[in-house]
Amino acid sequence: IALIGNDNLRLSLTTNPPLTTVNPPLVQIGKEAMQGLLAHIADEEMAPTRLELPAGLIVRQSTTG
Repeated sequence: IALIGNDNLRLSLTTNPPLTTVNPPLVQIGKEAMQGLLAHIADEEMAPTRLELPAGLIVRQSTTG
C-alpha cells in the first residue's frame, strides 16, 4: 500500500514510514484568494475566475517501497 498526505504537515515526518505529501503553496493561495475577494467587492458583476497554482510533491518512504 502506498499513502500520500496533503499540506506537508509535520506529522508526516513522524510516521513510520515517513509519509509522502503534497506541498501546496499556502501563502500564495491566501494572497490570490484575498486579491480575488477584493476584486469581487470592487466589481460585483465580475465573472468567476479559475486559478491553478503549482503544488510540490515531497516523496518519502510511504510511496517508495
